[in-house]
Amino acid sequence: MIISSPSAVVRGSASSSASEITRARLGTTYSVVEKKSGWYRVQLANQKNGWIAASSTVNSNESGNEEVYRQILNKTYKAESSTFGEAVEVYDFLTRIQPEIKTANTAAEFGLKRLLALRYALKAIPQGQADAKPYQDFLNAQKENVVYSEPSGEWYVRAPLFWDLHGKYTNTPAGEQIAWEGAKTPLPGECEGYVNCYIFVMRMTDGEYLNYYPNGKYSMEALANIINFLQPIAADAETKKVYNGPTDVSDRAEFNSLITELRVIIARIPSTEKDKALQQLRRIAEGFK
Repeated sequence: MIISSPSAVVRGSASSSASEITRARLGTTYSVVEKKSGWYRVQLANQKNGWIAASSTVNSNESGNEEVYRQILNKTYKAESSTFGEAVEVYDFLTRIQPEIKTANTAAEFGLKRLLALRYALKAIPQGQADAKPYQDFLNAQKENVVYSEPSGEWYVRAPLFWDLHGKYTNTPAGEQIAWEGAKTPLPGECEGYVNCYIFVMRMTDGEYLNYYPNGKYSMEALANIINFLQPIAADAETKKVYNGPTDVSDRAEFNSLITELRVIIARIPSTEKDKALQQLRRIAEGFK
């Protein structure tokens, strides 16, 4: 059987009042030695026996566990309400089972949930306690997957992980949702008034989503985000009191390239609301050229 609840209690006997021996992590597989009135006696790694409530388990399937894993996720997967420990167990579970998932649709769905579980774990780290255990150990283990943003004092999932996953599973039912979660993933740092940076952020977040889904489920929300984001920059394009544009040849080339890319992407949106964004880009291009 497979543990279907985070940190399932393993007890010394088949009773909820029995002493706790240890905790079993989500997704751990055990061989059942004995069954008794809603409890399973299992062989632990240290050769001891322990009892686990049947309600904290599901039966494994010798022919493949994809649907069993889905049952586990349906029971345990939470969004913003996850505690740090719960989110980490779900993330570790989804990481561990990745090699077993052969169906593209399931791999896309589980891959997205894995990255979101990592996001929830990062959000659950208390402010100012990233250097304390167990948070520090987790962050050290995930240093290739997470990035720290100094201005916000937060850890983020690295946005390319979402876009890499999207590139692999674009044509699955989860493809668009993966792209939208990638678009919503903050980029670290701050632009400090530099226009090229702001345009780059828009291009690589909402702009990247619209690049793939100009008429998608979230296209109007993405467009509204761009309009709201560009509004203060466009308003300052003439006086340049707040924002500053490129000064050398390479920066100007980057600026023009980013503006052009966003124009092409936004022009493909069916809604006439795109005209607001195109007008803003025009003002920014003329003011900061």
